[in-house]
Amino acid sequence: MRLNLYLNPQEFKALSKLKIQTGYTKNALIRQMINQENMNPKIQEQQEIHKIFVNNIHRIGNNLNQIAYKLNANAESLNQNSLSVILEEIKELKTTLQDYKIYFKKPKSKQKYHKTKDSQNV
Repeated sequence: MRLNLYLNPQEFKALSKLKIQTGYTKNALIRQMINQENMNPKIQEQQEIHKIFVNNIHRIGNNLNQIAYKLNANAESLNQNSLSVILEEIKELKTTLQDYKIYFKKPKSKQKYHKTKDSQNV
């Protein structure tokens, strides 16, 4: 399959430099990066953080479901302690979501990846 890839001038320069250093073609370099078994450490870290996040959300959701089930089964047993537990779970959920949002917040790039006179077609 054929793919047209547009790079900004800095990216094209970096790819060209890597081509010279390794002796590979640009196509071979890109294929190697895609097929690389040990992906970029940053990507691996993000995948691990994502797994932890999903597990935390799942655990918190299970706790909230158990609390809701018990409260629905015996509504008159609702007391200050029960409300405190619920509020703590909600606070933990909110903190987890905020941490996740901060960690994965993408910096706004001023670089546009549309075809311009300065773009290079690889």
